[in-house]
Amino acid sequence: MCKDFLQLALKAYTLKSVASYSLTIFNIILRTVVIAAVTWIGYSTQTALIERVTIVTFLCQFFSTAFILLLVNADLKEQPFSFGIVYGDKGDFNSAFFKQAGEVLVSTMIFNALYPILDFAINWTMRFVFRLKDRGFTRNPLSTK
Repeated sequence: MCKDFLQLALKAYTLKSVASYSLTIFNIILRTVVIAAVTWIGYSTQTALIERVTIVTFLCQFFSTAFILLLVNADLKEQPFSFGIVYGDKGDFNSAFFKQAGEVLVSTMIFNALYPILDFAINWTMRFVFRLKDRGFTRNPLSTK
């Protein structure tokens, strides 16, 4: 009996984690596409470009995260427009629905809050290593290939 419980608990944790990380990866891909599209459109100043990238990226990620996470467990077969989402087991957005979807929502939001720090650390480390490689691993900051 304990073995069955542990297997089900591991399966639930794995599915929750996969959903959370998949959504974050989707948001990263979406952010990259939005930045490329806005850059392709072009703006007269760098400030206008950065402002537009920030606004469009925020809106895309906000709505994709909100709608995808909340609709994962929804059963909308009683609604006039179900968009094909009829496989969930909660027909209403009630406390039982949010108890089931809340953990994934909160863990995704926490990861999204911490990811910029992780992204900065990864990019800074890569730049530092490439600079060291360019210098030939010497301490002289003016040495370069």
